[in-house]
Order: sequence, then structure tokens, then C-alpha cells
Amino acid sequence: MSAAAAAACGISLLGSDDCEVVQRVLCVLDGEPCLVHPSPSACVARECAAALERVLVRDPDNLPAVFVLRTLAQISPSFCKPRAIYFARPRMQKFCARVLRTGHPSVAAGTALAERLANRAEVELHKHSLHFVAVWAEWVQQDSATAVRLLRVLSDAGFLPAMHNLGVAYFKGTGVAQDRAAALELFQRAAGDVDAGGGLHVGALFCVAVSLSRFEHHNKRGKALYQAAADAGHPAAMYNLARAYRCGDGVEEDHVRAVALFKLCAETGDPDAMISLGFCYEAGIGSERDAARAAAMYKRAADECSDSNALRCLGVCYANGNGVPKDENRAATLFRRASDAGDARAAAMLATCLENGAGVAVDKHAAAALYWHGVEGGDPCAMFNAACRLVVGQQPWPRDVRLAAALLKRAADCGSREARMAVDHILEFPP
Repeated sequence: MSAAAAAACGISLLGSDDCEVVQRVLCVLDGEPCLVHPSPSACVARECAAALERVLVRDPDNLPAVFVLRTLAQISPSFCKPRAIYFARPRMQKFCARVLRTGHPSVAAGTALAERLANRAEVELHKHSLHFVAVWAEWVQQDSATAVRLLRVLSDAGFLPAMHNLGVAYFKGTGVAQDRAAALELFQRAAGDVDAGGGLHVGALFCVAVSLSRFEHHNKRGKALYQAAADAGHPAAMYNLARAYRCGDGVEEDHVRAVALFKLCAETGDPDAMISLGFCYEAGIGSERDAARAAAMYKRAADECSDSNALRCLGVCYANGNGVPKDENRAATLFRRASDAGDARAAAMLATCLENGAGVAVDKHAAAALYWHGVEGGDPCAMFNAACRLVVGQQPWPRDVRLAAALLKRAADCGSREARMAVDHILEFPP
């Protein structure tokens, strides 16, 4: 924050370490010592988002900064860079799991911060801090009951991100008995605020759109709100609406319109939109087939965002010479980078490279370990490949037809056509 802005607001977003910066941001968003707003003003939102982005430039895996930026993106997305909108989507779960698995130092710091903030009882003055505690309890400490208790208090106080998250908890039955009617009531309360013109930001509009789209009989209403949020420039709304037009989900299928929305969203720097646009170019959906443009979009998402999906897609392009010169070495390198970032499918592709010596030295034991990494990550391609090797007992794999059949069934349940075709055939083999 500039000296002039700090003097005007009477706050400082500097800290001795990154966790202290996050705490100061929460303090500012809560309205202390001089700001009391149901949602942050434009100046405050912009400066808080910038402070959190600086933390993430230094430490991309700082979980407390991500959680606060994610909430800020829900209510004031125009002041947050695309990374914040990106974290607001379901891929957040994958990111969080990876950070927890690696034991990142910010996890312990975030837990200590949550414990310090948990005793703040003045809901009206500490909405953001208490919401952080609720999210931390749910995602990190696996304490859904505490999360629901705090979300309920915040929801009763009219804090929209909490209202949305509590509705999701009821919808899924997380930390509370599943109650779709209660979830719908929460979502409709938020939608009523939007209809009443309650001054909610476009980020709130997006939250309501996500919420109502979970219900089949309210899907069209949700898509209408997506359209309103997209028209107001919300990147994630553009992306979700583009996906709806591509698949005909709640709207009439329109591939050309989907591609136009993906383009608009990609221009904001959203990696998912870049990847989806690349896929449309590659498959000829809503546009002429153009492998070179597809590879260029994957490369942009990989270069600008280090996105694991983009790294994998670009690796496939190099492995097959699709839109770029064939280069097995580069393909293997890209698969390894994506695998290291937690992409289970990329791990299976790297395993194939190691097995066949494509761009790397042959290492069948490392390949087997990567296939199992992919299986544990839920990738149907890895399950299918592991099953095929277990059936024949290909070294270093033991022959285990029962396990192979179980893996094929899991892969088939995940949508693998090859696995569905192989299940019946594999079951004919004696155990």
C-alpha cells in the first residue's frame, strides 16, 4: 500500500512474515481499526488483494493467503488477479491436498493464526476472520462440525460467502445431516438479495449462480445469473457459462458462443479458459480445427500459470507432433513437471515414457511407481494401464487378476471406455 493510502486508511499491510501480512489483511477486511463495512470498499479490496498477491509471488503455496484471497475474490473479483478466481473453483481441493501432503510451513502458521482468531466473538466486526477460521477448520483440520457452527453464525449475519458455503455443506451433508431443502433455502436467500438489488457485488452474483445451478429445477435460473455475472466481467462466470453452452447444460447448446466466452475469459489470464479454448481448437468445437492454435493456448497457460493440466496437454502435443514438431524429450519433461505438481494423469503418461524409453531412459520400476501414483490419484488411464500389467504379470508387476479386475471396474466407473470393454473379458481369466 502506498504511504498516502496507508495514511488515509490508518492501516498497514506490511508484516515481518507472510502470515503476519495475512493477519493484517484480515484485520483490515474486518474493519479494524477504522473500517466497518459489510464488504470492503474498492480501495481496501484492491490493496488487500495486492498484498496477498505479493505473498503468493514469494510463496505460491501459502495456504492462508490463498484462502483469504479466495474469499475476497468471491465478493470483489474485479480487484483480484485471475489466480484468485482460479482458486475459487473446485480445483482448490487438489491444490490444498498437495500443500497438506508436502507439509508446507504455511500450514502450521495458518493453524496458529486460526487459533488466535477463533475467540473473536463480535461477528459483525470480524466476519472475514471468522470465515477464515471456518474454512481452515473444514479444509485443513477436517473439523466439519466447527466449520458448520461458524458458517451458520456468519450466514445469520448475512455474510454471503458463508451463506454459500453453509448451503454447500447442507447440499453435500458435510458436518451436518444432508438437507437439500435447507441448502436450497440458503441459496434462494442469497438470490433474493440479488433480485432486490441489495448492492451485492458481481462476485456475490457468481456465488448465487453456482449455488442454484446445483439444483436441476433451478439450473436455468443459475445460468441466467451466470450470464449477468459474465456480462459484468466476472472471469469464472464467463468460464462456467462457456462450459454450459459447450455441453448444453441448462442452456441451448451453442459451441460458437462457448468459444467466444472462452476467448474472453482467457484474455483475463484464466488458465482453465486457455486450456478449454485449446481443446476447442484441437477438436474443432465451435471453430475450425487448428492444432497449432491449440498448442499455443496450452503453452500460454503453461508458461503464464504453470498449470499442471496445460503442462500435460502441451506434453501430449509434443509426444504426438500435434501442432508442434514431435519432441519426445520435451514431452517427457512436461509430463514430469505436471506430475510433480500433482497431476495423476501426467504421472501415468510419464510412466509410459519410462516404460518405453520415450524421451527418457527406460526404468520399469519407476514407471510402476508412477502408475500406482496415478491410481492413488484416481486417474482411470493409470488404473487401466496398471490392470493390463497385472493381468499378464509383466515385470516388475506380479500377476494378480483379482486386483486387475477391481482396478478395471474403478476405471470403468470413472468413465473409461477401454476399461468398460475389458472388464467382462478380464473376469473370464482364472484368479
